[in-house]
Formats: sequence, C-alpha cells, structure tokens
Amino acid sequence: MGEEGLHGRLVAAVRAGDADAVRALLEEGADRDALDTDGLPVPCTAVAAYVDPVAEPLMAGGADPDRPLPDGTTPLLRAVDPGSPALFTTVLGTEPRLRLREPARERLLDPARSW
Repeated sequence: MGEEGLHGRLVAAVRAGDADAVRALLEEGADRDALDTDGLPVPCTAVAAYVDPVAEPLMAGGADPDRPLPDGTTPLLRAVDPGSPALFTTVLGTEPRLRLREPARERLLDPARSW
C-alpha cells in the first residue's frame, strides 16, 4: 500500500482511538507526525480526543511534542490545557528536563495553574 494509504489509515486509527492499529501502522512506516485533515499532526488529534493510549505509541515512535503549530501552540502545550495528567505525561515523554528550558516550562505551567 502506498504512503498515502498508510497515512489515511493512521489518521483513521488515531481518530478511532485504536492504539493497537496505531502501533501496527507505525511499524509499517506511517509518519508519526502525519497531518490530519485539519492540518494538525495526529498527536494533536489524540490530545483533542483525550486518548493517551493512542498518543503513547506516537510519542514513543518519535512524534515531536515541541513542533510549532500555526496557532503558536505545540502538541505538548495542547496536552497541558485540558488538565489530564496522564495525557500530559504521555506527550511530555521520558526525558523532559533535557529539552524544557525555563521559558518553555513557564509556558506549560501557566495553563496547568488553572486546573
């Protein structure tokens, strides 16, 4: 199947909340930062649906939590906003101290303080 078919299947699996299908598609070579039909990377689709089991394989597969989005946010900042510690932790990853400098930490803490 071509890359476009793989892309469409990944988007559909993320929207359906099917973590097993997401893992399988990533193993087949699907782009973990593929854009959904709204123009946002699929990790944002998982975040918007509060589906951390789907976000986990995307992030473990190397999706960029700090990817700048057109509205000035990032997938990581979008994961903070809804107030789900599990979702935020999933998108944050395993080594946040290595990449989060003071301004980025403050930008993430601002919406978290409103929880």
